[in-house]
Amino acid sequence: MKKPKNSRPNSIFRLIGIKMGCPRDLSVANDRKVRFMQKSLYGKRSWLYFYQGFDIKSNGISVAENAFDDVLLYQGRNKTSISISAIAGQNGAGKSTIVDMVVRLLNNLAAAVMGEGYVYDSAEHLHYIDQVYGSLAVMMGKDIKILNVEGRKVTIDTYQWSKSNNMYTRRKGGHVEVLDDRDNTAHLL
Repeated sequence: MKKPKNSRPNSIFRLIGIKMGCPRDLSVANDRKVRFMQKSLYGKRSWLYFYQGFDIKSNGISVAENAFDDVLLYQGRNKTSISISAIAGQNGAGKSTIVDMVVRLLNNLAAAVMGEGYVYDSAEHLHYIDQVYGSLAVMMGKDIKILNVEGRKVTIDTYQWSKSNNMYTRRKGGHVEVLDDRDNTAHLL
């Protein structure tokens, strides 16, 4: 597989995929809460992709040459462009659950970065959602980042293009533990 021909997508931020997770402690109460949150997607441990052409494996991320081919709805003069994706499926297939899980994963990232509490007087209280388990892959500029959430444990892995491996591989030093719930401190691993 060659490096994608358009190595810079039209948008510098793109959701690539989502994967449901599972707690290490499979007590009945914890499992019931996770099952309730993940609904029809509970138990699916493979990546669900927002775009064709991506393949996330433990050794790296393969990207097809046409993975960045967007259908542009708008191309502005100031390099602003708008393209759109859709989540389609039958009733009960998990469309709303996917959107809910994206929001919950990002919520726990925000709680890890900003802390629990009121950020602004007029804002709602920011807090962790303890039963969130999953991963979200995003493209930011030329890197792919995978956000991993296990309740209050939030980590981010950064992947960069590797010519020698012909895929995106985890960058050395690219694993960041945003918050360790054991001592509430940020760590760089």
